[in-house]
Amino acid sequence: MIKINLLKEEKKGRGISLPSLREFSLSKENLIQEGAVKVLLAVSAALVVAELGYLFSLRKTASNLESQKNQLVQERDRWKAKAQRFLVERKRLENEIRAVKDRIDYLVRSKEVILVMKKYYRPFNSSLKYVYTKTPPTVWLYSFSQNQDFGSISMSMSFSAYDINTIDEFFSILDEEYSTPIIQSIQRKLNPYGIEYYVSNIKSSKVITSESLGN
Repeated sequence: MIKINLLKEEKKGRGISLPSLREFSLSKENLIQEGAVKVLLAVSAALVVAELGYLFSLRKTASNLESQKNQLVQERDRWKAKAQRFLVERKRLENEIRAVKDRIDYLVRSKEVILVMKKYYRPFNSSLKYVYTKTPPTVWLYSFSQNQDFGSISMSMSFSAYDINTIDEFFSILDEEYSTPIIQSIQRKLNPYGIEYYVSNIKSSKVITSESLGN
């Protein structure tokens, strides 16, 4: 039996067969997919590297901040120690200044007391001078004491004389400087040569007036 092929034979080298087009299309999609995967991998790798770099930067920043914090803490402690030493030194200086002020106040008060007492020395010394210059040559002093406070001068005396008239005269002399002398005792005695004499003990006082202070 004879078979007749009515279709023309395809010439080799002309056109692309359907299977070839399908293979080309699949190859193109594969290429696109492979490229997308490569890009995705590259982007992922870049993101990982960037994240690692960022983490490293954060760690470095955190380390720097920790170092700065430690430095600030050390600086704070150093200034705190300085402030404490300053407070101690200020307290010491305040105590020294207070002591100096107290000393100055004491000296001022002492000076004022001395100046006041100096005025009171005048009547005191005046009374001593009076007794020394006015005592008659026929009177012998055994003892003499004089005390002074801010208002008066007190005196006590023990002396001897050959006669009562001399004692009476000495009383009158003392009466001009002191108030009326108070006779504590008068005794008549004899010395080893049989000479009679009298021993008297008296006391007296005087009020200090503004005139005697020189005011």
